Amino acid sequence: MASVLIVDDEETHARAIGRFLGRRDYAPVVATSAAEARAALGRARPDLVLLDLRLGEEDGVAILREVHEVDASLPVIMMTAYGSVDSAVAAMKAGARDYVQKPIDLEELALLIERALDESRARACLAHLQDAAVTAPGDGGVLGASVAMRPVHDFVARMASLGSLRAGDYPSVLLLGETGTGKSLLARALHRSSPLAQRPFMVLDCTSLPRELVEAELFGFERGAFTDARAPKPGLVEVAAGGTIFLDEIGELGSDAQAKLLRVIEEKTVRRLGGLQDVSVDVRVIAATNRDPAAEVAAGRLRADLYYRLNVLTVTLPPLRERGDDVVLLARHFLASCARKYGRTPKTLAPDAVDCLLRDRWLGNVRELAHVIERATLMVDGDVVEARHLRPAVADVLQPAVLETAAPGLEAAERQLIRQALEDAHGNVSGAARRLGVSRELLRYRARKHGLR
Repeated sequence: MASVLIVDDEETHARAIGRFLGRRDYAPVVATSAAEARAALGRARPDLVLLDLRLGEEDGVAILREVHEVDASLPVIMMTAYGSVDSAVAAMKAGARDYVQKPIDLEELALLIERALDESRARACLAHLQDAAVTAPGDGGVLGASVAMRPVHDFVARMASLGSLRAGDYPSVLLLGETGTGKSLLARALHRSSPLAQRPFMVLDCTSLPRELVEAELFGFERGAFTDARAPKPGLVEVAAGGTIFLDEIGELGSDAQAKLLRVIEEKTVRRLGGLQDVSVDVRVIAATNRDPAAEVAAGRLRADLYYRLNVLTVTLPPLRERGDDVVLLARHFLASCARKYGRTPKTLAPDAVDCLLRDRWLGNVRELAHVIERATLMVDGDVVEARHLRPAVADVLQPAVLETAAPGLEAAERQLIRQALEDAHGNVSGAARRLGVSRELLRYRARKHGLR
């Protein structure tokens, strides 16, 4: 529910607008003076300000500038009884999103507010996408014809049949499965197959940022909340309003962030870091983890109440090694998509490559397969991918199938190799994986097996 601060020294007029907006599912707050407006802004951050151009002895444009000193992204619509072009131009130059003339047509006002809020959300969403460089993997489809994938397809169909609900009224979904099995792809499929498909879909990989920064990214912050907080910023939960937020590897959240997330789900409110007031949010939550959530609760790493709240609906994605011929289907799909991406002629799989794909254990699952096929697309000169093209030498060193039959000293050598790569990359898993020529998911798996963080 979006909040609207109505600033007008004609109290009767302001409260009439407030009643109208309340019937339209907005949360109106009325201020009848500049002082009251300043106090209201100090207590809570509205989603939009409806500001009179004349407030007794004070100029509304001056108040507009004060509002934008607090939050430059806050949309403001000016109200004017004067109708002069000069006053409207001055307000727009000072940063007003739009203006409306008194006596106000309430239906027109509702349209202006909805448009301003949509534009504001779109800008915030774009800023987050640019800052975090969040990209959608693949084409958003969940491929697979194996028996192991039937429950997944059935789950997507069942969720699509729920019909049209407010975002926050959709049940929480918890996706389980090993790293790289396609949980983020499934989350996108759930979003796109719902009536929320045209609304925001925001992603936070909880492993991609230090824990102290994850909370700021997820819940937002006010100016001065920490050293580099020079301007307020809405979090992903606010940006995803009316749509879906997907939290990948939920088990990596700290306990404070878990408590705040529980409030988002149960009370549909969030408080920015450094903020004093709660902000209403309406968002669907989909979470994922590659760990056993019950074991994480028992170990004290996952709050029991959050787990029970997320565990309303659960689906487990099977590992690629249990999906039979799906590995060949997916490999051909990735060959075609990589050919389109790089402007190449699609390559085909030689019989020995198909056999290699079916025999591989794919500990990095679908994501590892995608990386292997992409590398083959770029590195193989001919039109046919053979078994020898699928595994570079360094990757072979990290394959557990090799370790099981190799000398005991090889495991210690592998541990040292991974440790050195992580040190050289200053702890950055993606950088270490590039140095070793393997996927990030495979490296994370092997590092955890060796007790390396």
